[in-house]
Amino acid sequence: MELQQFLHALGTHRGPCILLDNGGQISYEAIWEAAEFNAGLLRKAVRGGTAGRLIMLLDISLGWKCVPLLLAAFKLRAVTIPVDPGGRPHLFRSIRARFPESILIGPEDVNASGKMGYSPAPSLQAVHSAEWKDTGVVLFTSGSSGTPKGVMLSFRNILSNVQSILLYYPLGRHDKVWISRPLTTPSAITGELLTALASGSSVYISQGRSPLTAVKQIETLGLTRMCTTPTLAALIAGKHTVMNISSLRTVVLSGEVLHEGLYGRISSQMSGVRVWNAYGMTEASPRISCYTGDTPFTSGCVGFPLHDVSVRIVDEQGQELPDGEQGELIVRGPNIMQGYLDNPELTNGAIRNGWLYTGDSACVVKGRIIIAGRRDQMMIRGGENVYPEEIQGVILGCPGVAGVQVRQDQKDRRIHAIVAAAGEVSEGELFRYIRLNADSRLWPDRISVVESLVPNTAGKTRRR
Repeated sequence: MELQQFLHALGTHRGPCILLDNGGQISYEAIWEAAEFNAGLLRKAVRGGTAGRLIMLLDISLGWKCVPLLLAAFKLRAVTIPVDPGGRPHLFRSIRARFPESILIGPEDVNASGKMGYSPAPSLQAVHSAEWKDTGVVLFTSGSSGTPKGVMLSFRNILSNVQSILLYYPLGRHDKVWISRPLTTPSAITGELLTALASGSSVYISQGRSPLTAVKQIETLGLTRMCTTPTLAALIAGKHTVMNISSLRTVVLSGEVLHEGLYGRISSQMSGVRVWNAYGMTEASPRISCYTGDTPFTSGCVGFPLHDVSVRIVDEQGQELPDGEQGELIVRGPNIMQGYLDNPELTNGAIRNGWLYTGDSACVVKGRIIIAGRRDQMMIRGGENVYPEEIQGVILGCPGVAGVQVRQDQKDRRIHAIVAAAGEVSEGELFRYIRLNADSRLWPDRISVVESLVPNTAGKTRRR
């Protein structure tokens, strides 16, 4: 799917595009009009016309109003960087400082119809660097060093993934898609929003609301499709006795390794709903494969790869392993990222001879991918990547801390920080310090203060 083809389709759609909390609707015609209006204003923001690439920082607290702004950026082939100043202020400040010539669009800049309320000053410098060629979106994901990585996705990366997803996950104009994940994630942007828009479906974006408080909208709005994590799906499924979720037709799970027991509980409580299990990563735009219920589910099964995605299982020397043998999953296809922003060394380590090394342990059985877990120490909670080193780095800044170990319980996915005290420090003081100095993604669920630490499985203890 080419960009112009995608935009042309949007311009011809009719009917509801956005579903609102109050039961109201915003049509495709209104969204397209707002997108064209915004594109006209943004075009004026680039010094010297549109020869370069405008960088737009898009505040996701705008909710559904992000849609006509994102489409405006697509029309201009501008670079969009979704940001979350309220939810992840430390990361936002880092991105803002990194792109001083970008334009930031927040709630105060957009009116009730999704149109920008002002014309940006025509002093923004467009990006002309070859590194940014065809880049459509940059998404920041955490790295093992705690330094955010900017994943550069081209329009081709994103739209090829949209097209491939729709081959096994066809949507229609009568579908109503609930987008519960933040628009800083590729799952929300590519796997949910853009696939719905390409199909003329309507979307409900519950940005800024807890999914558990927004879940009642399944019944109120008659939502038919939902993409979420297994953990959240289990909580929603548990409400089947107190609310009507019969409008749901398909639930696509992703973001965590899914085990048979949890899959069985979700499926049994969501009677009549197709429960699928997808796999992907930001660097793959994100979708790589999906289990679609064609065979009985087994733990870790994420189904066949997308039609234009090739996969291999390799050993530590990069040699391909036979069917059923576990090693590292590597993937190749048009959805694989351009690279990490300003980090060719990291890019060359992740992409070798056109293959993306996922860092996941897996095997392939009769063409289906079975994920065992991460090869490194990365933890995944709520669909977001969290590295122990990131949490350790925050806690080690607190006075009275001598060392830290961080681990994740494999059953309930809760993150536990074990802190060795060098002086007087309490669990309450640590929680307060962490909340003041880190985004909520890095808040452990539990803290224990001990006199000394036992070395981890690598024989190491993280100390000052």
